[in-house]
Amino acid sequence: MSSEAKKPRMWPFWVILVINVALWLFAFFSDGDMRQDNYLKAMAFLLFSLPATLVWFIFFSRLSKQTRKRGVGLFLLGFAVFFFFFEFSDLSGDFVPILTYRWAKTYADMDSEAKTSTTSVVTAAGEADFPGFMGPDGDNQIKGTLLATDWKAHAPQEKWRIPIGAGWSGFAVVGKLAVTQEQRGQKQMITCYDLERGTAVWAADGGEPFVSVIGGDGPRSTPTVADGRVYTIGAQGQLHCLELATGRQVWFVDTLKDNKGRLPEWGYSSSPLVYDELVVVSPGGPDSRSLVAYNRVDGSFVWGGGNDSPGYSTPQLRTIAGVPQIVVVNGMSVAAHDPQTGAILWEVPWGDGHPNAANPLLLAGNRLLVSSGYGIGSALYQISAETEKLGVTKLYETKRLKAKFANYVAYEGYVYGLDDGILTCIDPATGERKWKRGRYGHGQMLLVEDKLLIQSEKGALALVDPSPEEFRDLSSIDVLGGKAWNSMAISGNLVLMRNHKEAVCLELARRGN
Repeated sequence: MSSEAKKPRMWPFWVILVINVALWLFAFFSDGDMRQDNYLKAMAFLLFSLPATLVWFIFFSRLSKQTRKRGVGLFLLGFAVFFFFFEFSDLSGDFVPILTYRWAKTYADMDSEAKTSTTSVVTAAGEADFPGFMGPDGDNQIKGTLLATDWKAHAPQEKWRIPIGAGWSGFAVVGKLAVTQEQRGQKQMITCYDLERGTAVWAADGGEPFVSVIGGDGPRSTPTVADGRVYTIGAQGQLHCLELATGRQVWFVDTLKDNKGRLPEWGYSSSPLVYDELVVVSPGGPDSRSLVAYNRVDGSFVWGGGNDSPGYSTPQLRTIAGVPQIVVVNGMSVAAHDPQTGAILWEVPWGDGHPNAANPLLLAGNRLLVSSGYGIGSALYQISAETEKLGVTKLYETKRLKAKFANYVAYEGYVYGLDDGILTCIDPATGERKWKRGRYGHGQMLLVEDKLLIQSEKGALALVDPSPEEFRDLSSIDVLGGKAWNSMAISGNLVLMRNHKEAVCLELARRGN
């Protein structure tokens, strides 16, 4: 055999490497309709290329026998060492595997027994309350709090950090109590903590556990607190009413069974809407049981309306075109219901079967902006009062905002949201994009007076100045590890963040202090 024939054959290795790099760069920087699909394709090729590279190395590389033996040995050793220390624990919002240290402390086996603190905690409502999902008015906006913008000069202070059970619920804060949901061992739990210290006040049984390999275990819904009572929805539709002070159960309804509802693939995640004498939930049942209302005092059924399957958004009470209505994004539609009877006031088709999770945003001029991820995008609807019913006109559709999990906000005539995980600013009048910057992943955001408080999917906290002119990232800090899909809560200048493993309370400096 000639010396030329014995030279190593390296070109297959370089071809595989270049294709892998190109695919991952395309997945990361692409502005396509479904960015998660690009990641899935890149991962699929990576899974193919690893054995292909090994076959090339052993049989076709023309390397010496000794080199090939050592290479295979090192590969197997590295593979074993890697999985000895690490494991694939989860998937990001783009379906990218998340690695965790195999022996890191977890809280899946936390004590599921109810515990009550002997400490007296203030339960009276206050001006700084955050009583439910998306804040006091359910619009993702907090008024009256001016946050310091330079976190190097005024660093956020950690007041407490505690382990917490699995789940994607956020906190509701009333007085000095912070209520959330979590999964401990074989139970979903409704739990209450001291806002100032993070100590447990009480824990109540929330029902059977919910398990999802891809979506994550545990409850998803953020509690709603009203008039000294806590209302929660478990991942399988368990509607609980508890006393805020003690956690004692007042009443319970299995909404899935009661309405012949359809359990969403990723579990129920919408929060209860409480107004007047009603608590409204979205079980997605047939026969006018898509949206239902129960008496908030005793849990008796009051009304039902609609026939669509459930989405993952929360019902919102809004007045549009002078008419009070409950707006909800369902599995395949956006609908508005009469708050007193549940009758549908208007309904438009929405979605393609993928999850609809983000909540619609009411804009000036009786316009409603609806957005979903998975390549769907956004649409702006004009709601008008006609002779006997409400009219709905679609003004435009755009791919410029694809809100997957995070809810979006309006500020001084512009809309800010996470477009497939990247912060963007659009002009809602036209759908035109002003800019797109800041890779926060599928996290969450709040508009705190005049600043955007953004929680990244990886658990960082950032402060952004909302301006249509340019992206202005003011400050940021790392807070949580892992995956932070849970919504934030803010009470005064105390920010509550959590994920499926731990919860943190930060004290942010106020502007002017």
